[in-house]
Amino acid sequence: MYKILIIEDDLTLRTETSTILKFEGYEVWEADNGLSGLKLAISLLPDLILCDIMMPEMDGIQVLQEIRSTDSTRLTPFVFLSALAERSNLRLGMETGADDYLTKPFTRDELLNAITVKLEKSADISRNMEKEMKHLRESIISRIPHEMNTPLHGILGFSRIIQEDAAKLDIAEISKMSSYITQSGERLLKLVERYNYFIKLLASENTRTKAIISGTPPEFIMSSILASVTTDYNRPDDIHFSFEEGDIRIQDFEFETMFRELIDNAFKFSLPGSKITVKSTNDNGYYSIVIEDHGRGISHHNIKKIGAFQQFDRDKYEQQGSGLGLIISKMIVELNSGKFNISSKQDVGTIITVKIPIAL
Repeated sequence: MYKILIIEDDLTLRTETSTILKFEGYEVWEADNGLSGLKLAISLLPDLILCDIMMPEMDGIQVLQEIRSTDSTRLTPFVFLSALAERSNLRLGMETGADDYLTKPFTRDELLNAITVKLEKSADISRNMEKEMKHLRESIISRIPHEMNTPLHGILGFSRIIQEDAAKLDIAEISKMSSYITQSGERLLKLVERYNYFIKLLASENTRTKAIISGTPPEFIMSSILASVTTDYNRPDDIHFSFEEGDIRIQDFEFETMFRELIDNAFKFSLPGSKITVKSTNDNGYYSIVIEDHGRGISHHNIKKIGAFQQFDRDKYEQQGSGLGLIISKMIVELNSGKFNISSKQDVGTIITVKIPIAL
């Protein structure tokens, strides 16, 4: 049985709407103001919310903003109940993320049709998410052994040579093999850490509360990471950046992890000497970060397939890594109610745009 929450301060309209929905077999909950409605939404986790715009305590726009910024409710279908005089507020509400609206007075058929369409769409999204999760589980099962075996073979192979032929090897040869062992061990450790963090992100999708406001200015974090990564790749002259100051609603560690993964990809998949640009701006309630490289790019078909353990054109390009970087970054952004977009052309380059909510 679907649960529907009605947030409406007009007792007559609320009662009539509730009666119609109960007659159709829905489980209905009611709230007479925005604040109590928000508390019910977070505790009940309804399948759909019907919400008035103009209300005491907290208006419908504010309720929607809180619903969309709370992970447990951010995908809940949200339908405004609007009077004709509330057009300007309604437009703002739709831009904020409402799924639909009903203009008062509405008919029984208009009410039921709107609810049916939104619930069916929500069910389709849930089925697609389950399908993606199934594919993800299969990817993990099939790819993890291979990704771990590669560095393990390097560690075991060179350690056996040292163990069996130590008397025949000179110091330079032993030192070189030890270096290979260290590199393989670091690669394996990084894979395990990424995998564990990825699983942690998956587990937090339905339990996460509102993000903690970043304690460190994002421009400071990004500058520090750029200095580190350009040194690792020995490409200090390839990076061009400009940062605006900002306060963002995300934990420092998650912001650092997301940005480092994206910058590492930009360097990994572009040639030395090619320019990488990073720009951040404050943009309509978001802290926007644009990362552009002039590497080999990703086809439109492959962009739609981005996921864990998904590497593209591996038969054409030899590369190391698990393919976790992009999906980890995307998950971090979306779990913090942000936006993540990739625009890319093969053999031209890639532009990644990340938008993190600004702390209010």
